[in-house]
Amino acid sequence: MPVLARRKRVLPCILTEEEIASRQEELVRQTKARELREDSLKVWKAAKADEQKNYEADISHVARECFRLAGIIDTGQEPREVDCEEILSNSGVEVTTYRLDTGEVVSVRVATSDELQRRLEFEESKRAEGLGAEIDQATATALEQVCTCAGGPAAEEKDQDCPVHGVERNADGTDDEEDPDAEA
Repeated sequence: MPVLARRKRVLPCILTEEEIASRQEELVRQTKARELREDSLKVWKAAKADEQKNYEADISHVARECFRLAGIIDTGQEPREVDCEEILSNSGVEVTTYRLDTGEVVSVRVATSDELQRRLEFEESKRAEGLGAEIDQATATALEQVCTCAGGPAAEEKDQDCPVHGVERNADGTDDEEDPDAEA
């Protein structure tokens, strides 16, 4: 019979013991390589997912900032920290908050019990200061009435010692203090 063609074909072949052992070693190497690649793929996917989350978070942050700025432009106002002062009303019932930069009223609210207590303490201290001033004025007025050396109503009593200043008078109505302008 004549040979029409020679070609190679892949057909099953029986392996020797050595070939089987060699294939087993190759299987172990390939299994380890596959596991490494699968682990790498998981890490890569996780990194990509984290990276994607980071990008999404960044985009979301920028979008919020754009929205905030658009609102500021739209209203013409921007929230800022401003110095304010809280004043208790004369009636002592309400606390009014004023902006110190414009003087505008920010809010009015009912005074707390602590604020009412502080008002009472403030009024008591002012009353004490006022009484002190009244006492000082009354004392000064009374002393003027008895001073014999300074032109008060008792000044005509030249022969008496001055009870206010402690100046002793001589019988002729002059005091014992030395006159600094007198020549020696």
